[in-house]
Amino acid sequence: MDKEKKYCIEAVDGACKLLKELSNTGPLALKDLTVRLGFTKNKTFRLLETMITQGFIKRQGGLFALGQTAEMLHINAVNRLKAIRNTANSKLQELGEPQWTIK
Repeated sequence: MDKEKKYCIEAVDGACKLLKELSNTGPLALKDLTVRLGFTKNKTFRLLETMITQGFIKRQGGLFALGQTAEMLHINAVNRLKAIRNTANSKLQELGEPQWTIK
């Protein structure tokens, strides 16, 4: 058995796939998520409901979208990258090198 599969928790794997899908597509209906992920409607719904309680998913009318918790993870990651860029630019400036920019 492959090590990655051996330690895989199915529900966590499904939740991660769901987050990735909504991140790539934007808000989707339950039916569309079910088809895109290849999950049963029941599994998709239970994952969504669980993730809503944790703030990772929110309802937008009849659609499901990334929630405040997922958005905060994104903001925190961007802020860490900015801090790294600022530290790097400070060191580059000391060396007289061009600064790092993010496009």
